[in-house]
Parts: sequence; C-alpha cells; structure tokens
Amino acid sequence: MNVNLIFQQKLQEIQSRVPVNIMKNEPTPLDEPSSNNFHTVFNEAIRQLDSPNVEGLTQVKTQRDLVDFAKSYMNVPYVWGGTTPKGFDCSGFTKYVMNAYGVDIRRVSQDQAKDGIYVPKNHLSVGDLVFFDTKGDGISHVGIYIGNGEFIHASSAAKKVTISSLEEGFYADTYVTGRRVLPQ
Repeated sequence: MNVNLIFQQKLQEIQSRVPVNIMKNEPTPLDEPSSNNFHTVFNEAIRQLDSPNVEGLTQVKTQRDLVDFAKSYMNVPYVWGGTTPKGFDCSGFTKYVMNAYGVDIRRVSQDQAKDGIYVPKNHLSVGDLVFFDTKGDGISHVGIYIGNGEFIHASSAAKKVTISSLEEGFYADTYVTGRRVLPQ
C-alpha cells in the first residue's frame, strides 16, 4: 500500500468533515484562542473520525474501494493456479484482492470458505466472499460480492475476470455460502 496515498485520502476525508478550511500556512497566535487553529481543528477531526457514528461510513468507503480495486482487473485472463494480474484463478483472485486490503485468507476456495464468519445469502454485504459448488462435489468456486445481487470472480467458463448474478442462472443454482472476512 502507498502510505502517502493513504495519508492524502485520510486528510481529504478529514477536511471534508470539518466545517472550516484547514490552512497550514496561516498560523494563529498561541495566546489568541481560536477554533480555527490548525492543531485544534485537526485534533477534533481525528476525534470525530474515531467516533462510533463515523465508523460505518469509513467501512463502507473501504468496501467500495475494494470493489473498485477488484473491478480494475476486469477481463484479466483466467489462468488455473494464477495468483497475479497476468492471470487469476477464482481463489487466486480473491486472495490477491483481499491481501491488497490487508486481509489474509487461505489460497484455495475450499479453505477460504472456512475463513471469516458465516453470512446468510440475504445478509451479504459488499466485500463478502461467496462460494459455489460448480462441479457437484463441494465448494469449487469463489467470488466477491459487489452488491445488487452481483459478484466479481475469475471465471473459467468466461475465461476472464467478470461479473455475474447471484440471483438467477448457474450461480444462483450452485450457491453454497457466504463468508465475511473484512473487519467490521
């Protein structure tokens, strides 16, 4: 992860939630009380970001960022055993995306289905892993739920990273379970 990018994103997030402009180059005399003092405003913004009512917003942003990151690999070729942007298999793709967000999951879909916590299909959240029995002998496929009844995955049938429906067709019929691996 690029630390500077994360810092800039957090600073923008803080600035968007603070009702005054933070101007680093406009010092306020220390003996003059001011609510616009950079340090006062910055510390208050940090306190607000850490408050429970903001936590949900931060998590949703993280989940949406994860989906955007996963979508950036649309059409990357399916490669059995693939774990890089040169080519992914289904579990190599989910592991790669989750690792980019600091979440360590196991390598193969059967094992990934044991990571995190169980989530019923009707309670899936963006970023949850979804698992399928595509061969009739147990879990053999995994993807990432992106909302609106859809998931992104490296598909051997489509021969690329693609988006499919959980609500109808093949994947609706072969769906097994959902797992939440992202921190809540």
